[in-house]
Amino acid sequence: MYGFDFAGIGGWLDRIRLKGKYPMYTAQKHVVGAVARGFQSRNSILLIGSMGTGKTLMGGAAAISMASGVVKALANDISPKQVVLIVAPPHLIEKWKRELVSIAPKAAIERLDRHEEVKRFMDRAEALPAHVPKIGLIKRDLTKLGCAWESAVVWRSEAVALWRHGSPVPDGYLPHQRIRRERVPKCPHCGGTIMQEKKGVSATASQSWLEGGKRTCGVCQTPLWRESRDRGSQPKPGEKYPPKNPRYRLDEYLKRMYPDRVYLLIWDEVHEAQHGDTGNGEAFSRMAGLAQKVLAMTGTPFNGRSSSIFNLEYAINPRVRQRYNWGGGKRFSRKERGSHQFQEVVSESSNTFGELRYQRGRAESRWVADMGVREQVVEERPSYDRDTGAYTGTSTYERPYQEAPGISPLLVAEVLDHAIFFSLADLGKALPQYEEIAQPVELDKDVYAEYDRTRQRLKDYLIQRRWEGDTTFRGAYLQWSMGWPNAPYRPYDVIHNLKHPITGAKEPYTVVSLPSYGEERIYAQRTGTDRSGASRTGRQSPVRDLLPANGHPRHPAAPRKSAESAGAGSADLHPQEHGRCRAARSGHRARDRERNKRRPV
Repeated sequence: MYGFDFAGIGGWLDRIRLKGKYPMYTAQKHVVGAVARGFQSRNSILLIGSMGTGKTLMGGAAAISMASGVVKALANDISPKQVVLIVAPPHLIEKWKRELVSIAPKAAIERLDRHEEVKRFMDRAEALPAHVPKIGLIKRDLTKLGCAWESAVVWRSEAVALWRHGSPVPDGYLPHQRIRRERVPKCPHCGGTIMQEKKGVSATASQSWLEGGKRTCGVCQTPLWRESRDRGSQPKPGEKYPPKNPRYRLDEYLKRMYPDRVYLLIWDEVHEAQHGDTGNGEAFSRMAGLAQKVLAMTGTPFNGRSSSIFNLEYAINPRVRQRYNWGGGKRFSRKERGSHQFQEVVSESSNTFGELRYQRGRAESRWVADMGVREQVVEERPSYDRDTGAYTGTSTYERPYQEAPGISPLLVAEVLDHAIFFSLADLGKALPQYEEIAQPVELDKDVYAEYDRTRQRLKDYLIQRRWEGDTTFRGAYLQWSMGWPNAPYRPYDVIHNLKHPITGAKEPYTVVSLPSYGEERIYAQRTGTDRSGASRTGRQSPVRDLLPANGHPRHPAAPRKSAESAGAGSADLHPQEHGRCRAARSGHRARDRERNKRRPV
């Protein structure tokens, strides 16, 4: 239990200066102290902090304090060769590096983007002293992306009888056509025929079905797929070796090459690994089992359903692995794409693989039954006699249990002993009010007239096409209404791709062609007051070009517009409410002044 004593590292935390001048808040120091104290009695901690609380700073301070031996209770727990790995989204890697350098400028902090860099980092870590923190930054996608895969079955040619011997010959066949040879997939391990389900009937598996997902044998559960080299990693004709190595998952590489070298794993934005049937979820589970200590950080631990936190708790909570054990990845079958069901429960023989309760689907279902909310829909439908049509009563249909939003208080009790909750209110700093007010700017008269005229023509054409059963023009109509007012100085063609009723080929048809109003024209004017209160009239430069050369709208560019520039029109189709908008930043100056007075988080 943390006693709010900074775990004996309060003096070290007081010396930390972010960007060389900003100290940590007292509440942030307590979080770092709680992490250090928590790792003395357990191996996994979940840090849940709101956006803006400084999770990067707190996680980095905790990692450096443990890796450098500042936490005396953990100094003998880490060997000189062990390292700290931080896995974060790609856009946060540089932020992590900046803040880690601010905390410990002399630490060995490296960004690891390739397997070769991981090897060099591990080799260099062996030569560094024990008190030097050795931290590697890895982008999250590198842990899950591997090489391609292909189906791995044995195809045999077998004779198949189309009808029984002695039975009459079906229509359309000759007697000698009763026996036909077909290619049948066989399991490379047990030799059994691979079957698939087609409309509720078991049939021989097709090649397209085998290539549509990572299948397993229904008899021995042998994977029916294997990794394959891509085009760039295959040997060229006449050469023995390929020009480069195939892409390999980093979590598998670390597990095979450096199984005992990772002391602390920090996984940022861990809520993106909450589903066990995704690449992020599999990578987090594998690397969490590889590291000696795990610090998972997020601002949203689950999405309102208890099943969304099952994979995280299974990886970091030993009690969950004991109560809801499912035995390993060989019994794990992925969900079909687009399905909302639990992972498939593979039907296995208890004599060969153990009890069915040790399967992933059943384990997660028991977790939802204990920690979440389940609902069952019961429908009552009227029944009628087929012959007379008379009412005969009601029929009851019970649907299977499904998970509903909500959690049980048991989930809070299960997470509470290894979770740290931190919010902006804990900092004790009142943030200034931020407000943006959108003010419409009316279109010029001729532009408005052209817009209104074109809108009516396109609306009539849209209604005509809908009467004919064609609704494909709505997208082009919407894109024109939102895009053209932002750049009326360019010619624009509203095109509808008509589908041929027989061939199905699409032919472009120009519904309306709008002329250019000239690039030198200034389209927006506004009247305002300067800081002294004097009235002034400002002319705007032309709005940003949202239309490429082909005439189709695109998203605005990344640079932010100033208060004087014209904004994009609203998504409403009415022209009176479709003017360009500008942001009135009334609260911005006050917030900037307040920001200069206080220290940043």
